[in-house]
Amino acid sequence: MKIGDRVKLYGGRSQGTVLDEGIFATIEDERSAPWNVSANCYIGKLDMPCSLHGVNGDYVVLQLRYGAWDETGELNMHLVDGPLGEKWTLETLGDITEANVNFSIA
Repeated sequence: MKIGDRVKLYGGRSQGTVLDEGIFATIEDERSAPWNVSANCYIGKLDMPCSLHGVNGDYVVLQLRYGAWDETGELNMHLVDGPLGEKWTLETLGDITEANVNFSIA
């Protein structure tokens, strides 16, 4: 995965949600996660805003669960309700929800 990739997010453990059909995001940035600075993650802007577990958002933070960033895999997806500034913390992310999902480079 790299900046500029278009990624499909689907399935995982969030059955009965928007993820059944899949959602798409374009990767805009790569940085350390505010909840775990040693973890590399990617930030993606969704093609269309979505709602998951009561949170509405148009950005996702993607953190790998296992293995390497290949063409497909499983990851933690954090849906957030607004754009991510340069200095982001858990406090500045606003509403956030997490889901374990599958991904594939579209």
